[in-house]
Amino acid sequence: MARSRVSLSGSNVTHIISRICLMFGIFTLLPLIEGIRLGEDLAPYFRALVFPVSLPLLLFGYVSYSYRMVVEREADSSKILFSRQIMHSSIRFRERTFNIDQLSVNQITMGGGEDSNPTDYTTILVDGKDFFTYMGHKRKIIDAIPELNKKLPRPKVILTSKQKEVKQNENKESYSNNNWAGPDGTESGPDVPDDWYLAYDGPAPIVEGIYDENYAVDRGNGAVPVEFYIKKWGIPEGFGETDLEKQWSSDRTWWEGPDSGI
Repeated sequence: MARSRVSLSGSNVTHIISRICLMFGIFTLLPLIEGIRLGEDLAPYFRALVFPVSLPLLLFGYVSYSYRMVVEREADSSKILFSRQIMHSSIRFRERTFNIDQLSVNQITMGGGEDSNPTDYTTILVDGKDFFTYMGHKRKIIDAIPELNKKLPRPKVILTSKQKEVKQNENKESYSNNNWAGPDGTESGPDVPDDWYLAYDGPAPIVEGIYDENYAVDRGNGAVPVEFYIKKWGIPEGFGETDLEKQWSSDRTWWEGPDSGI
């Protein structure tokens, strides 16, 4: 019987450690490579550099990289098996099995600065609660479990310290039991309508991340479609590297001119 299987990084920490160890391990081998090129005696390189530095770095990097979260599914089965793995595929522990209807995925993209690219983080949820997060695109797990390619829920409102302060201040105007006066006096909270941005006429909301096809912003219900935001306010600072953003930023005829609709 065919089995779908995907191996994901066991944690963001080990993922980063493995990359750092690989980078420095290879860097420390450069003098050895130069010695080989020049035809020098290699024994001092091995005694002073390869054995005490390079090999431990590469070994530690391999062990970090081998710490994996393995997701498996038998063909036509509704059961999904999650297990931890390290060093070898036969070394498994912390196995968990869930029904496929218990699972969902949520991907966010954290915008990079001027000198860095955005980074994708995907969270696997069980019964709506976070179970496991890995650094990478959601398609990694969807390739093994296509049923998880569902429409993602709109993001939760991300409270800034200013919003929390406003909400806790009993003297401030309250719009409802769950909403509060956000930045620039904008009604914010979970009870704000999904299309709040259509009637919003304030300054460009501050973008804090990307959730599927929405920007996570600091006001309203916390979400504005990427397409709408770019048409009205342009690319926010620190973003613009995803394919979706490039699609709308390159087609400027949609929002410039009298027929823009914005």
